[in-house]
This record gives sequence, structure tokens and C-alpha cells, in this order.
Amino acid sequence: MSDEPQMNMDAANLYREDMYTDQKIGTIRVMTPVTQDGERDDSRAVQYLGQAQMMTPAGALPLSFELPVDNLAAAVEAFSDGAAQAMED
Repeated sequence: MSDEPQMNMDAANLYREDMYTDQKIGTIRVMTPVTQDGERDDSRAVQYLGQAQMMTPAGALPLSFELPVDNLAAAVEAFSDGAAQAMED
């Protein structure tokens, strides 16, 4: 018997990840829920997550934040406020 931890994927909680970037400020990750067959799971909402970096005297500080929106255009619009809130937090 092995003492190594089991690393099992949760088949009921799978997402397809798409990434969008302006190659300047940050990245928006679009997490689309899927079934274990890879089909879109309409019973769960798509998640929009922002990622950016803030420069500090100690170096780059990664920022990750949720964008409470329901489409990519709204995520782009909400990105600045989300990044500002993440910096404040």
C-alpha cells in the first residue's frame, strides 16, 4: 500500500479554460463548465477570472480576481475595477 496521496479529478466539476489577453495589462480566464464528455454543462455558470501583476519594490505581485459578469465584453469592461480592488485587498 502506498503512502502517496490520491490525486483524483472531480468529474462533476470540470471546466474548459480559454484565455484572452491584450498583451499589456493582463489576462481574462473564461472557465466554461463541461461534462466529463467535454460537452458544455448548462446547469453551471461560466466564470470570468482576471489576472494581472502589480510591481512592488520586492518585485511583481500576482493579482487574481473574480469578475462578476456574464460575458467577455463585460469582463473586459470590469477588469480595471477588479484589478484595483485586488490591489487594495
